[in-house]
Amino acid sequence: MSEFYRRWEPLFDPRDLANGALLVLAPHPDDEVIGCGGLILAHRVKEQPVTVAVATDGRLGITGGAGDDDYVKLRTDEHLEAGRVLGGTESLFLGFPDGGLAEALSTGALTSALVELLDSRAWRTVVFSSPFELHPDHRALGLATLEALKTARVPQTILAMEIGSFMPANLLIDVTPYAEDKDRAMMCYASQLEHHDILGKLRGVDVARSANVPDRAVKRCEAYLRIRPERIPDYVSQSGALLRLVDEMMPPVPWENS
Repeated sequence: MSEFYRRWEPLFDPRDLANGALLVLAPHPDDEVIGCGGLILAHRVKEQPVTVAVATDGRLGITGGAGDDDYVKLRTDEHLEAGRVLGGTESLFLGFPDGGLAEALSTGALTSALVELLDSRAWRTVVFSSPFELHPDHRALGLATLEALKTARVPQTILAMEIGSFMPANLLIDVTPYAEDKDRAMMCYASQLEHHDILGKLRGVDVARSANVPDRAVKRCEAYLRIRPERIPDYVSQSGALLRLVDEMMPPVPWENS
């Protein structure tokens, strides 16, 4: 058996990471709160600028189909209110159709938009959805970001975040001091809370990520994967290979054999 090589993820005070402009790439309105609300709050406590770029219009966040333009406006308004709760964030809307990021990745349109955004300012940190996400939009945005970083201006810190799926992480931050405001920001998304207990699940993920922290005062954490720019090709190929292997070994669902 090969030697066990993993280490516990180091725990950081998020304020130590809040040293310059933060760019958050969110697939949908609300993903910025779920994945990195604590990190955003830590930046704003230190009066560091935060920009959240929302990739899609969020039209499919309604149960039973696509929402109309009024629904899109509602989700936009919820996002803006959440930004105020998070301490005041700048919002950019890339305008891709909800559910359409995989296609936008395949055409190159999403990657091009991200290159332009990354080149527009001297970002200190970029945060984006992990390629280990199950949601196609989340995964596509993660892959497009990694592709964009091959040619765009590269921030000093590159962080993949968890939204709907756990990932192999190498960095934890203690968001216990920011938990109440993170929850308040999530509650701004009333349209989503109507049919999903996103707040309960958000809390559950944060609590679960504190499991290996031997400090009773640390109640909630956010997990990230810090990626070195020169290792992006390795990360993309090896994470993709792992996901394909996992899918190949997936057991059939019961009704497929009936």
